[in-house]
Amino acid sequence: DASAQGQARRAMPEDRVAQRRGAKTGNPEQDAALRAEHAWETQRVKAALAGDESAFGGLVEKYSSQVFSLVYRIVRNREDAEDLSQEAFVRAYRFLDRFTLSRSFRNWLYKVATNVALNGLRSRRRRGWPVSLDADPPDRAANLDPAAADEDGRERVARGETEDRVNKALAQLPPRPAALVHLHYREELSIAEAAAVVGMSEGAARVALCRARGKLRELLVEDESS
Repeated sequence: DASAQGQARRAMPEDRVAQRRGAKTGNPEQDAALRAEHAWETQRVKAALAGDESAFGGLVEKYSSQVFSLVYRIVRNREDAEDLSQEAFVRAYRFLDRFTLSRSFRNWLYKVATNVALNGLRSRRRRGWPVSLDADPPDRAANLDPAAADEDGRERVARGETEDRVNKALAQLPPRPAALVHLHYREELSIAEAAAVVGMSEGAARVALCRARGKLRELLVEDESS
């Protein structure tokens, strides 16, 4: 259905992702910003390793919402996501000496958070505890295009309704593909970066993303017809 495909396309802006990825090697301003961000992360990590807990606190403050959103995509429950997000930061701090300073701290942190979330989900299922799903993602407003602030009321409502439907469709994907979609389209990681975070090969991630897009289109069509 053309409408469902359009909604999936708007919710997962591939052109914007591709542009940002290309800027890493071609746009001087973007490259400079990325270098500055990496230098800031490296300085914070070095200070934390030297015993400055406030330095790690700065990293927590910078990435707390992103980590929570990622964990939520996997466990689909606000209370569990809050607990597991906190556990992810505790684990990252405990094993900070294993982080390679030349790499992206953000991506390493996302990998730690993904592993914590997946392990938490498996633990809950092994114990036979129900995995309750929240009806709506808590971060929907953060996912909306900032340009929506300049739209009239009806356009903002329509955009919000589209985002709601896509988020509900995402909630029906298996945890790992859902995390992959979130990392690539929401956090704008490259496919290779997102694949490394969730523990997949780049080829497998490309196949999973293709299948996830198809599944999202099917779910959006079903939702339109219901």
